[in-house]
Amino acid sequence: MDKKAISQLMGLFGTCAILFMTPRLTFGEQTSEKLSSQLTKRLEDPGLLARGQTHIYRGENLTAIGLPIGVIGFKPVWKPENHVSFFTAAQGWGLFSQKRCSNRQTDRIEITYGNLKLSKMIFELPGKTKPAKVKVQAAGKTLKSQFGYDNTQLTILLAKPITINAGQAINIIIETVHD
Repeated sequence: MDKKAISQLMGLFGTCAILFMTPRLTFGEQTSEKLSSQLTKRLEDPGLLARGQTHIYRGENLTAIGLPIGVIGFKPVWKPENHVSFFTAAQGWGLFSQKRCSNRQTDRIEITYGNLKLSKMIFELPGKTKPAKVKVQAAGKTLKSQFGYDNTQLTILLAKPITINAGQAINIIIETVHD
């Protein structure tokens, strides 16, 4: 792993990432090692992420059999009203965040390393709500899109596929109404 990737990991996970990479710790780091070791054990548990959210991803080229490429979706289970988690994709990784208030849900997909090709996104809305308006923004511009809704699942189809590179993000603002 190169220094840039290690730096990105440290930015994502803070001091916990340092424990993965440094065999010897200073006295100050040793005093907080017990707490940090508990955190790293949690980070090493692959089931923790799986229990916190449902992550949908289809990045490989499946157009030959009629499936679109660039599909990503998130259905947070853990704190869906104020959720942050990391995700991986075929050519990169980053952070997903979601915030909910009474009539709005805001989702953000931020690329930290590599890139993400997108043509379709899937999100979970709270029960007894439905989308009234969906706005997709990237690089300060509003992207043309269509959306569909079934039960609590919102599907957004972009008019043109896009690639989001490291340091960039896509924001989805969903105005909701109660059923």
